[in-house]
This record gives sequence, structure tokens and C-alpha cells, in this order.
Amino acid sequence: MLMKTQPNEIVAPSKVLPLYGGYVGPNIAGDFQSPKTVQQVLSSTRMLNDMPIQLSGNITKQIGGVIYEFSDSTGSIYVEIEPDKWHGIQVSNETRVTIFGEIEYEYKPIIEVERIKAIN
Repeated sequence: MLMKTQPNEIVAPSKVLPLYGGYVGPNIAGDFQSPKTVQQVLSSTRMLNDMPIQLSGNITKQIGGVIYEFSDSTGSIYVEIEPDKWHGIQVSNETRVTIFGEIEYEYKPIIEVERIKAIN
């Protein structure tokens, strides 16, 4: 909303409202948190299918095509990283990374990576 203060002068209000809002109250899941380690993902149930996830560790080897093995201090899991998700970064098995994606259940859990970030 613009306000007119004097002839030919317009002042915008100083308060900026967020473009998007959302619900921030209690939910049916209570204090549930998504898994934070490979071990927690591997011991989770199929109910977590498509759950957003963020894990930190290392990509230890390429299994084939877009499938890699990802490990943290608690275990290893396969991750799927499509070529367009690398965004030009290169990592080795010694590079620590954070992966952002979703848990996908096929015959066992796999992480479908949406974004990968090298940790300095």
C-alpha cells in the first residue's frame, strides 16, 4: 500500500510482508524428525517413503550409472545422483559432502539426491 504524504510525494510503508506463508502450529506427528544418519534410514519403515532427508558423509564409490555408495560414521547406503544434480562440483571418496534428497523404497531404501554440497 502506498501512502501519499504531500503533493507529488509517495512513500511506501516500511514493513515488508513475506510473499508466502504456511502453517507453523502443532502437527499429528508431534516431535518426529526425519532420519539424520544412514543407520536411521536403514532401520526406518516404508512409511518414510518420499520423506525429505539431509545426510553428511562421503560418496565412497560409484556402483554403476547414477548409483553411488554413500557412507557416514553409522553405515552405508546407495544414493541415486542424476548428472544434472552435480551442478559442476567434483568430489572424490575423501570429499565430505551433504546430500539433500528423498528416501525411496525399492527393494531396500535408496536416497534420491536432489542437491549435493561439498563441505569445506
